[in-house]
Amino acid sequence: MNLFFKKNFLIILIGILIISSFNFYQKEIRNFFYSVSQSFQKNLWVKGANVSDFSKSLFKSTVLKRENEELKKQNQELFNQIVALQGLAEENKTLREALDVGVQKDFELVIADLIAKDLSGDFLIINKGVSDGLSVGFPVITAQKALIGKVSEVFENFSQVILISHPQISFPAQIYEKGITGIVKGGGNLRMFLEKIPRDPETKEGDLIITTSLGGNFPKNLLIGQVEKIQKSDIEPLQKVEISPFVNIGELEIVFIITNF
Repeated sequence: MNLFFKKNFLIILIGILIISSFNFYQKEIRNFFYSVSQSFQKNLWVKGANVSDFSKSLFKSTVLKRENEELKKQNQELFNQIVALQGLAEENKTLREALDVGVQKDFELVIADLIAKDLSGDFLIINKGVSDGLSVGFPVITAQKALIGKVSEVFENFSQVILISHPQISFPAQIYEKGITGIVKGGGNLRMFLEKIPRDPETKEGDLIITTSLGGNFPKNLLIGQVEKIQKSDIEPLQKVEISPFVNIGELEIVFIITNF
């Protein structure tokens, strides 16, 4: 009995010593585990930080993309407003020029924008039509009272304008301040001629050509162009001159349609 007691007491004593040693070396054991797990934990922290940074970058990228799209939208709206304002400025400038030469006082007018040009065919397309009171035959002029053509075909919201340089066009005209009357004929490709004019009084390059009331197609005193080249003949009693158009059709953007004169 005493032997059994001694054995058990010895076992318990050893156990206490082991447990005590664990408590005594607790810091050392924990330090060992920390040392072993340090690199692993560091990798986890780095990866966690990288994941966090990636998430933040992705979020920022999404926000920036949304902001860029919004800025693009705002820029487009501003651009459209600028274009609209420029269009209004150009139209106001044209209207002021028309007022300066009395166009709106002399005629009933409809103002129109050019939406297409066929210069080789001597045609224009404007953005006004039947709904705006236009009809075939209405004269088309600029703010400077220069004749460029007449309405040749009308649709609901747009019309076709045939230029006075078209081969099908002919009408009476005169050389300003000389009383010389002739017939303007279109030569195509923006070219025009004043034909059947007498030799006397003498016609000179630079002479101004205007419309007359003869024929009733156009109002009188509209500008047509200037004498550019005189074609004389020793045999024919009448002569022919080439006309330099008063208007550069290629730069034209706004026109006036005369609805009553």
